[in-house]
Amino acid sequence: MIRTARLMLFLGSVAAAPVHAQAAPPTVVILTFENGGSYGLDSLDFSGLGRAIPAALTAELARNPGLRTIDRGEAQRIVDRDGLSRGGRVDAAAAARVGKQLGAGYVVTGTFVDYYGRVRIDARLIDTGNGTILEVVSSGQRPRAELPQMISDIASQLMSGKRLPALAAGTAATARVSSDALVLFGRAVLAQDQGDKAAAADYYQRALKIAPDFAAAKEGLRSVQS
Repeated sequence: MIRTARLMLFLGSVAAAPVHAQAAPPTVVILTFENGGSYGLDSLDFSGLGRAIPAALTAELARNPGLRTIDRGEAQRIVDRDGLSRGGRVDAAAAARVGKQLGAGYVVTGTFVDYYGRVRIDARLIDTGNGTILEVVSSGQRPRAELPQMISDIASQLMSGKRLPALAAGTAATARVSSDALVLFGRAVLAQDQGDKAAAADYYQRALKIAPDFAAAKEGLRSVQS
């Protein structure tokens, strides 16, 4: 009888003990966005935007302490190494494989169209476990001048709480930059991906002249000058 009482007391104390282990935050990686057919800028600008949009989107998601993001450049190296891009597009199955190699639970792919200054961005959230497209979100068509806000809106839609945790109210916003700075930043990222550090540094510096608080451009410049 005494032994039974002691056992019940022990089990009660275990049940009441606080649980300190927490699930790891979901991990997301964002791939280069596909140009869905754009006109009005130099082709190099559009190639750059395909990399500037996911880089800026990654910075937006990184504000959320409930998420972990992976550098877009790591994913791009796998895409290039394995020849996974077909005409600038990586399908859901291939994207899932890239995400899985990097230890991400989710991967984001997307498409943008810039038709003489009218821009639309579409993003797809993919489960790396089975390659299923879980969500498709869109900015709608808006003037290119609103591109930074459009990227922020895409991030907010992804962090809706349905799949990815919602961003806590009052979280500090990332510094807004102009669309012109984003275009130059995209050229810099493209040049860096291609191994041209001198051209990348020049474009990063030009972007920072327009937007001195552009954190991603500062980090990019440091990386090519180190």
